[in-house]
Amino acid sequence: MISIESLKEELDQVMEQEIILLELFCKKEEEIKGFIMRNEWTGLERVLKEFQPITEEIDLLEKVRSDLFITLKVNLGEKSDAGFYQTIVHFPPADREKSAELYRKLKRLVLKIQGITWSIDAHVRSVTGMMYKILNEHFPHRKGKIYSRRGSAKSAENCPMVVNKAL
Repeated sequence: MISIESLKEELDQVMEQEIILLELFCKKEEEIKGFIMRNEWTGLERVLKEFQPITEEIDLLEKVRSDLFITLKVNLGEKSDAGFYQTIVHFPPADREKSAELYRKLKRLVLKIQGITWSIDAHVRSVTGMMYKILNEHFPHRKGKIYSRRGSAKSAENCPMVVNKAL
């Protein structure tokens, strides 16, 4: 049987590792946002390739952290739906504060990442919406859905267009 103290230490270590990765994730997401805003597509492609291993490692650590937390709750006799703060109340005050601080850092980083993601999404939606409006003005015959003689939706006839990525 694993001691509660060793479970708590392992959980803290995993949270510390996850914080480091989330900070790196956040930095990469800020780079992505910058590349999108500046229309630097080659830089964007490079950063997106660097993103994949980071997200995989975060997913792995998240699973490990979740499993450790569940094991900790079971060993402390807490209900399965007990929250983090309800669980760490069983720790000595100094240990409780360390775990709580790590947990707060994780939550802050997740909220920061959500904010950056929302910002990128809003910008991309705005640009995409504007592009659709412009294309609909220049190519009104392609506006809306086009249907075949049988009544199924089909794409408009090809009308080749050159797009400058530097725009």
